[in-house]
Amino acid sequence: ESTSAVRSFTITALPVGETEPGYVMKKDIDNDSYTLQHGLTLNNLWVRSVKSEYDNITFDSDGLMNRGFTVKGNRIYQAGRVEGSSSAATYLRVYNAATGERIHDVQLSADVSVPYYPANDVLTDAAGNLVVTNLTLNIGSTPLMIYQVDENTGDATLRARLTANNVTSKPRIDHCNVLGDVSSGNFKVFAATASGSEIIRWTITNGSVTATEVKQVTGFAPASNTSFGIAPRIYPVSDNIVYVNGGAGYLTRYNFATGAIDGSFSAGELVSNNNQANGAAIFDFAGRNFLLYSYGDFNASLGHQFMLVENETDWQFSGFGKMWLFPAQGLGRINSSTWGAPCMATPGGDKFTKNLYLYVPGNGMAAYELKVLKGDVNADGKVDVLDVTMLISMILDVVPKDTFRADVNDDTSVNVSDVTMLINIILGLVY
Repeated sequence: ESTSAVRSFTITALPVGETEPGYVMKKDIDNDSYTLQHGLTLNNLWVRSVKSEYDNITFDSDGLMNRGFTVKGNRIYQAGRVEGSSSAATYLRVYNAATGERIHDVQLSADVSVPYYPANDVLTDAAGNLVVTNLTLNIGSTPLMIYQVDENTGDATLRARLTANNVTSKPRIDHCNVLGDVSSGNFKVFAATASGSEIIRWTITNGSVTATEVKQVTGFAPASNTSFGIAPRIYPVSDNIVYVNGGAGYLTRYNFATGAIDGSFSAGELVSNNNQANGAAIFDFAGRNFLLYSYGDFNASLGHQFMLVENETDWQFSGFGKMWLFPAQGLGRINSSTWGAPCMATPGGDKFTKNLYLYVPGNGMAAYELKVLKGDVNADGKVDVLDVTMLISMILDVVPKDTFRADVNDDTSVNVSDVTMLINIILGLVY
C-alpha cells in the first residue's frame, strides 16, 4: 500500500464531555455472587459484551483487528488496524477505565504500519510507556518492531528492531513483552513462538540489540502438549523467570536459563478443558500473591471467563487456591481464531484496591475491583470494635502483625494513630 493510503484513515473522536453514542453501562448480572474470600471482596465496575444479557459492544472481524489491550492510568487502550493487511493504517482506541465508555481513536503515525500486520498488540512497560508491536510470520526475515507511542498524538518512536535467525521450531511471533523501560534504551524483550517450543530473549543496551538468545523449553503443561499452541502470550517477572500462556495449555512458569518448567497447574479445579485462550496477570496485593488468567473459551457453556487464584505465602503453584471465576455469565462465545484473552491488574485509588481488567477480542471486556475493606484488621469482612481490639493486640505484639491491614492510615507504620483512624472510620467520621 502507498503512504497516502496509510494516511487516509480518519480519527473517529468523540466530542469532549459526550457519552459514546448508544453505550449503556451495565454490570455483571451476578455481581452479588462474589462472596467474601479471605477478607477480600470482588466488585464489578462494568461489563461490555456481545452477549444478549449486555449487548453493549460490537467488533469488526470478530476482534481480529483489535487484538491488543492495555491499561494506563484511567484509560484503556486497544491497538487496531483498519483492515487485515500488512501496512494497514493503525490506531489506538481509547476507553474510560472507570466506565467502559469509548472516548476516541488516536491515529498512529505511518511509521507503525510496518510490512506485516502492524499494531497487533499494545502493552505498557515498567515506566508506564505505551508500546505497540506487530505480528511476524517469520522472525528470521520479518522483524518484530517495538514502538513507543504517544497516547495523545499517536507519534511513534522506534525502540528496537528484532530478528532471530536460529529459531528451529516455529518462526511466528504474535505477542511479546518488555522487561524494563523502553525510553531508557536499556531493556529486554521476550517472546514465545506460536505453535512452537522456543522462547526468545533480546537484550537492548544503549538502544542497540546486544544479545539474541533462543531457548528450547523442555516441557509443557499439560505434559501431553508438544507446543505452546496458537498465539502464546509471555510475562517476564525477571531476567530468567517468565510465565507463558498459549492457546493449547495452562499458564506455566519457565526458567529461561534452563528451559525447564519452574511451575504449573496440574489437572483440577484451577484449570479447564476449555483452555483455548491466552492471557494472564501476575501480581501481589495485600501481602499475598495472585494469578489472574483465562479459564473458559468460546467452547465453554458460558463462554470466556477468568480465574483469580491466591497464594498467601509464596509463588508455588501448589499453594494457589481459587478465589473467584468471573464474569459469572461469561463474556461471549465468539471464536476470534487467535484465542486472545489478555487481562491486567493495576493499582486502584488507594492501597486497599486493585483494579482488574479483562478483554476478549470479538466478545467483550470488563473491569472489577479487588478490595480489602479499609479498617477490617481481623479480615472478617466487617469494620467494628473487634478490629480495634485486634489492632491494639498487633501493636502490643500479642498477635502477629498484619502490617497491610493494620496500617489503617497508610503512613507505613503501625501505631496509635491507626487506632484513632480506625475509630473514626467506625464512627463514620472518615472513610
